[in-house]
Formats: sequence, C-alpha cells, structure tokens
Amino acid sequence: MYPALNEAIAFVSFYGNDPSNMFADLPGAIKSQLTYQASIYNTTGRYARALAERSYNFTAGDWARGMAAAIETFLTEAWFEGMAQNEYQADEMTPEMQENLDGIIRDEKSFLPDLAAWISETVDRIRPIDAAWPALHARLDVWANRWLDVKNQAIRATSEPDAKEMWVMGNTEQHCETCSALNGLVAYVSEWETAGFRPQSPPNSLLSCGGWRCDCSRVPTTKRRTKKVLDRLLDIAAARSL
Repeated sequence: MYPALNEAIAFVSFYGNDPSNMFADLPGAIKSQLTYQASIYNTTGRYARALAERSYNFTAGDWARGMAAAIETFLTEAWFEGMAQNEYQADEMTPEMQENLDGIIRDEKSFLPDLAAWISETVDRIRPIDAAWPALHARLDVWANRWLDVKNQAIRATSEPDAKEMWVMGNTEQHCETCSALNGLVAYVSEWETAGFRPQSPPNSLLSCGGWRCDCSRVPTTKRRTKKVLDRLLDIAAARSL
C-alpha cells in the first residue's frame, strides 16, 4: 500500500505515540487498515516495554483484551469494505457471510496466546527493547496484513461467478514469482476459484510468498478477459506443485 508510511506508523505506534495525523486525509478504507495496524503496534509496544521494564502497568491480560477488541472491530470493518467493493451494504450481510466473518475473528483470536508467548520470549532474549524491534516488526506486520486478507475474502464472497477480476500487485518492494506471473491477468471469478489463486490467505501453498506479507488483490474489472486465461492459471498452479 504505502511502504514508507506503513513503516513510520508501525514505529511511531510501537513507541506509544499517536500516528493518526499521518493518515487523517486518506480515504476511509485505507484509514481503517492503517488504524488497525497502529492499534496492533501500540498495544504490543506497551506490552513489550512493560515486559522489558519488569513493570505491571500493562499486563498480558491488558494486551489480550486490546488485541481482541482491535481484531473484532477492524476485521469487521475490513469485511464491510470488501462488500462495498461489490456494491453491497453492511445490512445485506447474509447468515453465511456472518458465519464466515465470525470464524475469521474466532480463529485470529485463537492465535493470541501463542503470539503473547512469543513476544515475551523475544523481549526476554533480545535486549534492549530497541534491538528486539526488527523481530517484533516482522511478526506484527503479518498480523496487520490480515485486514487486507479479510477485505479480499469479502470481495470474493460477494462476487458473481461470471464477474471479471484482475490480479493487481500491491506496493511491497519485492514481489514473489507467483504474484508477478499473475499480475495483470483478467479472469472470471469462477476461473480464479477453479485455479485456487487467492491473495494473502496464509499459509498459501499456491503463492511462492506463502501469502504472509502479500498485499496483492483480485479487483473487479471491465477489462477484456485474458486469452486462454484458465489454461495459464492452471499451468502456474501446476508449476507450484512440482
């Protein structure tokens, strides 16, 4: 999305400052995504500093409650943003969609204990806290990227099978071999699903990046369908399985 801005927001938030002025003028969807990122980094930064200082002013329970609230609030917003891409309103959420979203939120929360243990071990092993920043940043970036993944899941859930979508790479500095091969291809939703190519969705065995830090998207388009696109998609998928 905005690599330099993402880095700045992560750093500022981790050290307890409010970065909202950095993205106040950006569109609502981007603002929601960046606010989720800032919330994750701010909450974890407070917890990591408390661990490093042997302080009890921000406990593991405080961290877990903060993370759970951010997950529920902002991943719900991400789902609504995905619905809006296909001109669905929030009140048009079907029971099946709600079940999907509830499962995403439930699964994400289930990983919090493992993340908490990892943060504690990392802060204890790497001192001072500034030295632990690169490791913490790399792990938290994967969590922050979940917002885009949920948005894309909602887009797929509300897309008609005969609608066309184009694979568009994000703004990461380096793209994996698979995403580069898919970039610009236009196919029907049903063809994308037949081949199995979805952005993010980690662990994603069809993408050489695994989907962990992928910021690509399948976006609705009126462009012409790529010639013999299903054959191309299946060939790329087959190459990944070799």
